[in-house]
Amino acid sequence: MHIMEPDKNWFKAPEGHFWYWVPEDDSSPPFYERFVQKPAHAPVPTDASEMLKFIRVFIQNNENEEWYWSGDYAHEFPFVIELSDEDREFYDSFIATDEKRQVFLDEQIIRCATQAEINKDAVGYAVVQSVEELDDQLRGQKNIDNPLKKSH
Repeated sequence: MHIMEPDKNWFKAPEGHFWYWVPEDDSSPPFYERFVQKPAHAPVPTDASEMLKFIRVFIQNNENEEWYWSGDYAHEFPFVIELSDEDREFYDSFIATDEKRQVFLDEQIIRCATQAEINKDAVGYAVVQSVEELDDQLRGQKNIDNPLKKSH
């Protein structure tokens, strides 16, 4: 899942929008094990079909059991890769009827809505520490100010 956690040390999004991560370079080839991401925002999904647009489908490599992202999202899966008839039947059944899937998607919609609500109080910029220059880029550690994770 690439939804950012709620963070008041961040930029404000338009009303009713949440922040999430997208690949920095859309022209990159698929089968990402690691890739650079950039923030983006979108309106909070109102139903499962809208939420599927933000769910990345990861594939497990049977040889080394590592997971990778081929560039597919749940709403269009499979788009990049091909599935066997058996895998396609399982996936279609899961997407159409699985109760756990619906609970999961409903929980993600709540995550997006919660983040959008908390984001209303964001400072409007990101405060970072430990800044260093790497490959002509500045990189720093950003503190996350998530009011849902405040210690007592």
